[in-house]
Amino acid sequence: MARFSGGEAGRSGGQGGLLTWTALALLTLVVIWAAWPGVGRAAAAPTADDCASVYVVSNGFHSGLAVPGALAQAKGFPTRGAAWVEFGWGEAQAYQAPSLTLANALRSVFAPGPTTLLVLPLPDRPDRVAGLYAIELGLSQSGMDTLMGDLQAEAQWVGPGEPVVLSERNGGVFLAANSPFRLWRMCNAWTAERLRRAGLDLHDRLLFHSDLLMWAADRKPTCGELAAHSAAAPPVAPAETRQSPAGPA
Repeated sequence: MARFSGGEAGRSGGQGGLLTWTALALLTLVVIWAAWPGVGRAAAAPTADDCASVYVVSNGFHSGLAVPGALAQAKGFPTRGAAWVEFGWGEAQAYQAPSLTLANALRSVFAPGPTTLLVLPLPDRPDRVAGLYAIELGLSQSGMDTLMGDLQAEAQWVGPGEPVVLSERNGGVFLAANSPFRLWRMCNAWTAERLRRAGLDLHDRLLFHSDLLMWAADRKPTCGELAAHSAAAPPVAPAETRQSPAGPA
């Protein structure tokens, strides 16, 4: 009887050890996956002499990007002449719903359908729009070109200047989008991806919540801050005129 009990205990201990090591292995893989950025940077970082402003915007749950309306219009998006246009992305059914219910949220996470790209002309500069949390960021010209190219590639098009429209609501237009919605790639990760590809050092896989994204974005310089830092920096002498601290030889 004792031998039988001991054998059962041994087998249970062995199974428990196997489960522990399996759990540790899975946790290690998840940590490695999360620590490795999902996309690479496709553009240079902004400088004082090469900088254009965009905004990361949030309603406290969902994030997006606001870009100059002229750039959006040049890519064929419906801007209605607005100076600034917000772009948001998400699972089509949940994003277009009048309100996000628990059932809709769970379905979009565990059984997602197609995605949509929201194009929303803003009545003013993003940081002046009531109810919208906006943080200004600087992008280089190559970064802005990358961002606008990514937004254009995200939308589905019938032809030049004719996006596939799914619905319209509150002045915004929901367009059919291309990239898939996943548990590990929801709206905030999508926004972070766009900024990382545009040249900013943001970790797209870790910024899964809008508060984390806005916190990270707030630590990136604006064009004004880059210019002020450049103006305050002491001038650097040309290489041929520099001397060692000891003076000329």
